Amino acid sequence: MLKRIIPLLAVLAALFWSRAAEASHFRYGTIAWTVPNPQAAPLAVSFTVTTAWRAALVGQTNLDFGDGTPTNGNVIGANIGTGTDASGGAYIVTRYTAAHTYAMAGTYTVFFQGSARLMGLQNGGNASFRVETKVGLAPGNTSGPVSAAPAIIQMQVGGIRTYTFPAFDPDGDVVTCRFATSAEMWSSNTGADGPIPPAAQDIPS
Repeated sequence: MLKRIIPLLAVLAALFWSRAAEASHFRYGTIAWTVPNPQAAPLAVSFTVTTAWRAALVGQTNLDFGDGTPTNGNVIGANIGTGTDASGGAYIVTRYTAAHTYAMAGTYTVFFQGSARLMGLQNGGNASFRVETKVGLAPGNTSGPVSAAPAIIQMQVGGIRTYTFPAFDPDGDVVTCRFATSAEMWSSNTGADGPIPPAAQDIPS
């Protein structure tokens, strides 16, 4: 089974970040999922949501499970780390888990979204954001791909830079990467000032 991890905000922060912005707060977000007990409870999914925010304004997320049921409510994760960007701006990394049981097998788009991306981004600065994952509940598929990229990746301007995203699939499936589409990476209420991704391209892990 071929799996795909879509590096949403993390990849854009790595490629287009230019300076700190005191009026913005969202830095990074990922959603990982797994089926803890595929034999006894194949439709019960555990989610791990990791986010990074400007230290002075830590935000909350509202996880939509993609099946029309109520969300998990507004949650501020536990502080699991801190960092400082190249301009001296401090940020905090948070994490929480959520559980949800689906009514039937299928593919679901799970997401959270909000406002206030970095104002200093060359692409989509100060726009809203969206982070999503595809949950595929099929026999033998017990988790999605996982990336261990840091919240902010500092890169020198003035040339072509490369970064290898550490990504793997706990099921042992092949992982490919691509840039997210505009609809996948920012909220529908953003308007025309949303980020414009490069042409879609599959990148084998």
